[in-house]
Amino acid sequence: MSLKELDKKEKQVSELQAELDRRTVEEQKAADLMTEGRNKEGDAVLADLDDDVIIKLAE
Repeated sequence: MSLKELDKKEKQVSELQAELDRRTVEEQKAADLMTEGRNKEGDAVLADLDDDVIIKLAE
């Protein structure tokens, strides 16, 4: 594997990790809302998460 390919892979992994971190924060917000009995708001937060972003970054 060339250095250029490694750099590209490193960038891809960094972007994936950043998205996973962002999602974790959003999922925690949703859990907090649901714990407070605000289920519809929590569901809305989860519905806004786009799984296609993770799928694309994981390719």
